[in-house]
Amino acid sequence: MGERRPRWPGWGVIGLFGLAEAVLWVWLIILPALDGTLTWRLVGIFVVLLAALIAAFLRVIGLWPGGRNGTR
Repeated sequence: MGERRPRWPGWGVIGLFGLAEAVLWVWLIILPALDGTLTWRLVGIFVVLLAALIAAFLRVIGLWPGGRNGTR
C-alpha cells in the first residue's frame, strides 16, 4: 500500500462557526458597553458571519487547510 500523507487538522466548519460565535459574543458584550449603540452589534454580526462563511467556503473548495481531500 502507498504511504499515507498526514492530514491537516484544519478547523472544520463547526470550529469556524464556534470561533465566530465566540467573537460575536465578545462583540455583543464589549462594544455596546463602550458605545451603547445597536449599530455596532449589527456590524459585528455581519462581519463575523461573513468571515465564517468565507472561511467555510474556502475550506470546501480546497484553498483552506483540511479541505475535501485533507492534504492541502
